[in-house]
Amino acid sequence: MAVCLKCGAEIPPGKKYCDSCGPEAAKQVSELLAVTDGTNYKQYRRNDRRWFVFSLLFVLFLMVGLGVILVYSIPAGPDLAKAQAAVCRANMRKVRDAAAEYDSVTGQPVPGGRISSTSPLVQDQYLEEALKCPVTGHYYILDLEGGQPSVRCDSGIAGHKI
Repeated sequence: MAVCLKCGAEIPPGKKYCDSCGPEAAKQVSELLAVTDGTNYKQYRRNDRRWFVFSLLFVLFLMVGLGVILVYSIPAGPDLAKAQAAVCRANMRKVRDAAAEYDSVTGQPVPGGRISSTSPLVQDQYLEEALKCPVTGHYYILDLEGGQPSVRCDSGIAGHKI
């Protein structure tokens, strides 16, 4: 059995309202329709393709912009070679200074050769880690000429000397 949409009373099938609510409910519905008929109200559509395309283009332009910024922020060519040479020189200075500090603290010169993780400079923590050339990945070589420690890079690339 059907019920009235306004008061909940039982009504015969096919009707929406009972006899007492029928005229009043119909009047309320017509008043509501009269208020909204003259407006430009547009219901939101979830499948609006314009917003989808706009969002897709926005994300695309954003990714292209970030890609361009990333490409221009990475050094390349001569700038990359200069940056690697500067890092190599700084690493060699660190090894040289650590060797001089080791000599002054212990009173003994550091054994020469490649400065790897087994070197006393790394073992006694004068260096945090064994430093390598950024181009070749080889460990630096410590030479003891005339009592003064000198460090060299075996890359043979110009600018990798101190």
